[in-house]
Amino acid sequence: MTIFNQKFLSGIAWGFLDKIINQFALLAVSIYLANKLGPEVFGLLGILSIFLLISESIVTSGLGQALIQQSNSVKSIQYSTVFISNIALALVIYVVLYVMSTYISAYYKLDELAPASRLLFIVIVINSISVVDESKLAIDLDFKSIAKASL
Repeated sequence: MTIFNQKFLSGIAWGFLDKIINQFALLAVSIYLANKLGPEVFGLLGILSIFLLISESIVTSGLGQALIQQSNSVKSIQYSTVFISNIALALVIYVVLYVMSTYISAYYKLDELAPASRLLFIVIVINSISVVDESKLAIDLDFKSIAKASL
């Protein structure tokens, strides 16, 4: 087998393991939180997670994938541009959600939702920092490191 085939098969295995472990961890944490927090607070987290997941998919898709697609000709300035662009996009989305949090809270008639969402949505900015590094690891077919980092 060639080195590329070995890396490819290893990447598939590590990617599969990463998804399985993350799904079981999410299930375990969800069950634990549902038992500890109660239905109302757990429902708040469910509402916020919808906004969080949509926002994260906007921030993390696109530019990082473009780096991977153009991996043969990517220069360091492009990595820097994607890094800054992702952080800027994440900050814009965070500010929009921060402002909208009072309206979201009023729509669901839950006063606790606004302060909780403002705190939780910071995760969008934090996760945007890793897009370039994850793209570099994917270009190098280092899925083992990606899986370890996501745990």
